[in-house]
Amino acid sequence: MTVNPKDKDYDEKIYREFQSEADNFSEGDLRSVFKNEGTAWQKAKQVKGFFDEFIWGLRLLKDYRVGRYKAPWKLIAAAGFAAIYLISPIDLIPDFIPVLGFADDLSVFLFVLKVFQAEIEQYRQWKDKEIDVL
Repeated sequence: MTVNPKDKDYDEKIYREFQSEADNFSEGDLRSVFKNEGTAWQKAKQVKGFFDEFIWGLRLLKDYRVGRYKAPWKLIAAAGFAAIYLISPIDLIPDFIPVLGFADDLSVFLFVLKVFQAEIEQYRQWKDKEIDVL
């Protein structure tokens, strides 16, 4: 994914690249997220200021996976792809480079939050109601 953040079409370029990757996301990839959940937690803790959002994303994926929450596959694929990208040692910018190493992970994650903001908020409201019932 090579985009220039100063380019006025930045979001559109990211979206096209991201959509291409998310379109290929499968149920097997979703299982892989949970096989590598520990790694995802470790990396997410390093992405300061967005850990709560990561928790919500992982909860959504778990609730979908066990059948508690119905969500559009586009949302599941996008959130799952962001988690896989976070887990993957192969990034646009390698994670061992201080600060910049997590910049690409964060950009993918923030893009999912931006594009699916309404759906994620809907899930949060559903989850709050579910917790109230318990």
